[in-house]
Amino acid sequence: MRKRTKRVLSLVLALIICLSGAGVMTVFAASGNPELWVIPFEDEASRVNWYRSSFNGRYYIFLPDGADRTALKVGFSGSKATVNDKALVNGAVTDAFSEETVYVVKIDGKMYFLDVLSSDAIPAVYIETESGSMDAVHADKSHKEKATFAAYENGEKTYDAQLEYIKGRGNSTWGLSKKPYNIKFEKKTDLFGMGKAKKWSLLASALDLSFIRNMIAFGLSDSVGLYYASKATHVDLYVNGEYYGNYLLCESVEVGSTRVDIDDLDDANEEANADIDVEACELAGTRGKNSGFVTGSRKWVNIPNDPENITGGYLMELEFYTRYDDEISGFTTTRGQCVNFKSPEYATKAQVDYVADLYQAFEDALYSETGYNSQGKHYSEYIDTESFAKMYIMQELSMNIDGGKSSFFITKKADEDKLIASPVWDFDFAFGRVYKGLRVDNTNPWLWYTRDDYLTDDRKNIDESDRIPARATILSQLYSHSDFRALLQQEWNESYLPELGEERISSLRALAATLESSAVMDALRWNRYSTAAHEENLDGYRASVNTVISFLENRTQFLTKGLSDQAVRLYYDANGAYGIMFHEALTLNGEKTVVKECTFTSADRNYGFRSWNTAADGSGETYQPGDEIVTDGDIVLYAQWGKLTVLEKIKLFISSIIEYIRTIISKLFSVVSIF
Repeated sequence: MRKRTKRVLSLVLALIICLSGAGVMTVFAASGNPELWVIPFEDEASRVNWYRSSFNGRYYIFLPDGADRTALKVGFSGSKATVNDKALVNGAVTDAFSEETVYVVKIDGKMYFLDVLSSDAIPAVYIETESGSMDAVHADKSHKEKATFAAYENGEKTYDAQLEYIKGRGNSTWGLSKKPYNIKFEKKTDLFGMGKAKKWSLLASALDLSFIRNMIAFGLSDSVGLYYASKATHVDLYVNGEYYGNYLLCESVEVGSTRVDIDDLDDANEEANADIDVEACELAGTRGKNSGFVTGSRKWVNIPNDPENITGGYLMELEFYTRYDDEISGFTTTRGQCVNFKSPEYATKAQVDYVADLYQAFEDALYSETGYNSQGKHYSEYIDTESFAKMYIMQELSMNIDGGKSSFFITKKADEDKLIASPVWDFDFAFGRVYKGLRVDNTNPWLWYTRDDYLTDDRKNIDESDRIPARATILSQLYSHSDFRALLQQEWNESYLPELGEERISSLRALAATLESSAVMDALRWNRYSTAAHEENLDGYRASVNTVISFLENRTQFLTKGLSDQAVRLYYDANGAYGIMFHEALTLNGEKTVVKECTFTSADRNYGFRSWNTAADGSGETYQPGDEIVTDGDIVLYAQWGKLTVLEKIKLFISSIIEYIRTIISKLFSVVSIF
């Protein structure tokens, strides 16, 4: 309360100073403003330009950790400048910004309100592009621009290097105002003790106001023994002198001795084709728009020579259909799972065929009722089940909306037969981060998510008969096998539970505390909490952190019971239909559970839902939505479909018209509310 009162008094003082100035004094907020900047360290590269908020019209200088507010070198573009009526000298050191107050800056007769904030306890990274602008990079995610890189820790310059490029990265996050980037050094660089490499990622955490979700996943995956856990550190990012906010500087997911430590087949392909530009070779296979929807298809590069050993290493990513088109090499399974090759990116036909055949054999075994494929091999013969169990728990624990569908990496080492689930990546929409449009409230830690998740064909304006049938994700299908569930229980009790106690919670709170000042700067830079008050932004950040930690604590309790001997599986099978259905509740043996409404859609529009049955052919016990069922072990309810009567078709048509009208009215009200 005292701090807020102090800031109000500071603002009143600022207004008094403004009104007491010479005659016609106005607050200048138009474009083309004069510039003001400070240089906090001896190096000119540490320059920080003032920033005008488009949200509240205020000006800000966001200082890095280690900046001495009593000794900042200052510069401005006008001929005369004052701060609270104290004259500034261009290029001279000043103590004018030493107080915690709202400053009134006057430059050549025009007046501005200015806040000066300081970060604390995290490094500052400065990137200067060759053009002095980020316009080209922001216009096209694939555009690369040369740049310089500098880093400061507690005021000391610790890195000074050349970047081969900075470019955009990400999928949905690239469309946000605060954008993520990839950078590549000209020489391998060991950043902040994370190991030497050329490629690094700057994650914007634009969707994670706590800034700790990815750090939880990275740290926990390392603790439980998942392979190739990414190292990361928080930084304040400055680009061309402008403060961009709090970023997570982390290892990119790539093959390398300090990253995904497997054989590099990209290098092997180049060595086997020494006189050929591999990247210039012809692209072959099934390509083009919607190629990801072509089941059983493959794409590769027509590289003349294969290396002697093509058994590894491979770094692959399971991805959505819509993101498959732009990848250079990959395949789509007969059930519609798209798999991209991250390494080798330029894969030969033999390499794609080798992995695609292996993965298809695994998939055939996994999606069979017995767990065996036509070759008589069990799904567990194709995968490192321990890594998949640990990865399943990571996705279910975090309630990650993409788990087993996107940003899901699988590796294969040379001369080893099994696929490995690792490393973890992309946990922005996890640990209680709301995502609208799901059938499950992913902010509720007491519900299942990964266990019942489906991958669906969401193309619009196509006939239902042309869609790829909905299917369980790879992780959901793994859960359906009792032997895998037993392994989940073991890994939960032995690997995860010991790592999810008070010590981890305390370390997360300590991490969040070191980020508070940077988080407030980021919040003001990007208007996170729709207020200019520093204290309210700090309160907002602390609330964001508390949401994540509370979710993690409650989720731990849920999975302790959900992966115990008490838990059973009540599963709804589409029985040849389309769509997704989540059974949200924790089902315990011997308890009564209410049977849910069917949300599947028949592949034949002349058929509709009739009932649930414990047998696919309808010969078992029949249940209607709303009935109670007593769970005695695992139960699968199969949707039963019957031909629609004329009256039912009329009712469905009327219902669709009513729903359409409701949608139109809802959209109209949304438009009206904007005004």
